[in-house]
Amino acid sequence: MLANDFQFILYGGLLRKTDSQFAPHADDALQYERYQYGPFKATFQPGFIQVPTTPLTRYVTHGAAVSVPSENRAFYFSGTRGQNWGEILYPEPKANVTANTLISVDMSAMRAAKWSNATLPSNVPGRANAELVWIPVSLSGALVAIGGVANPEDLYAAGLTPAQERENVSQLEPQDLRSDR
Repeated sequence: MLANDFQFILYGGLLRKTDSQFAPHADDALQYERYQYGPFKATFQPGFIQVPTTPLTRYVTHGAAVSVPSENRAFYFSGTRGQNWGEILYPEPKANVTANTLISVDMSAMRAAKWSNATLPSNVPGRANAELVWIPVSLSGALVAIGGVANPEDLYAAGLTPAQERENVSQLEPQDLRSDR
């Protein structure tokens, strides 16, 4: 969930296959608005609406999110995705590829969120089930990703291979992320 003081956006995650409801479009997220902000909108009604995430897809799960209401911004770090960023559902198709992305959302204008997607640098490994925090330093703050693994066990019914276990452990070791080394 991504949020500022006036709206909540449900982004990513897994859906169950069902005939009882239609899945949202690949580039939509569900947003809840309680109060309006910015210029007055005579047609405003509190409630849920579908909002475009263009140019992104909602087909990502197990990522780390942080909201920064004071800045009207939110971030979604890595997670897992399907093959070719395609549809993911429970139980199939699985989200079994580690995403190497940082998604940013600028929510400063009501119903006009600006979504962006950056590829992580090669020295920052993507991971699932991490935690993300924003620290108010400098002009724009700093994001810190903590924990997580490349291969979450819950995605592999038969268990992890020895190579996947080694990759998970190697990501937990301290890494020097300074570019001067």
